[in-house]
Amino acid sequence: MSEKILCFGEIVWDALPEGIFLGGAPLNVAYHLHCLGREALPVSRIGRDFLGRETLRRLQAKGVATEQIQKSEKAETGAVIVELNAAGDARYEILEDAAWDGISAGKSLLAEAGAASALVYGTLSTRSATNRETLGALLAKVPVRLCDVNLRAPYDDAGNALEWASRATVIKLNEEELEALSDLPTTESLEAKLRNLSDRTGVRTIVVTRGGKGAVLLDEEKVYEGLAPKVEVADTVGAGDAFTAAFLDASLRKVSPLEGLRRALSIGAHVASKSGAQPEYHPADVVGG
Repeated sequence: MSEKILCFGEIVWDALPEGIFLGGAPLNVAYHLHCLGREALPVSRIGRDFLGRETLRRLQAKGVATEQIQKSEKAETGAVIVELNAAGDARYEILEDAAWDGISAGKSLLAEAGAASALVYGTLSTRSATNRETLGALLAKVPVRLCDVNLRAPYDDAGNALEWASRATVIKLNEEELEALSDLPTTESLEAKLRNLSDRTGVRTIVVTRGGKGAVLLDEEKVYEGLAPKVEVADTVGAGDAFTAAFLDASLRKVSPLEGLRRALSIGAHVASKSGAQPEYHPADVVGG
């Protein structure tokens, strides 16, 4: 079986006060999988515009595969406008009718899915009917399916997220998203909410990230907790995506659940200590090989 990993969803440029930066959770995950030695293929769509051309130029310079990044004749490359208030809290406007809303299931992509070892996808990517149809076709072909829950207004419908999470073999989400997808009272324990989400979706492996407090993993009825390394945080952009990539990589290597958590938390913390979502690093320098 191929060790290729497909990363399905949005490619966007984040427009912040200090500049614009290439990102999108699936693309960030693909970059970090590439750093971990995996053959990761971003599956998305860009426009035939400057940002689209710059997307390809930057990814090719980093050595990230681009053959499953489609090109739209009409829609523009995706963008997110980020506004910060006086307290530093961010508000996001994810521009609609972007190129990444129209990812199509061509023969080449379906063939890649039929041979791939894993597929990473986020719930944000399901905002368009075209993407939902394509993603459904891909999910039917791939054995390991990691759903990265991303509830960001106005695309934060818990019912939709629950539906797509139920089609995964692994769910990754944060504490707020776990709260939204669980139907237990807020006073219940995190472990109870994890087990509740497992019962609701039928998914046996669920990992919840907790920022500086680390992460908790439910794996086949057992619960594991990992602590995040102490680092001086530069910014948290992309840290969760680095965690996702490292956790999936460890799972495919069939390391122990606790070791998988340790590796994922180490990579995530390292990325948080650097500026930007895609810093250069060698994983052995971060997790000890």
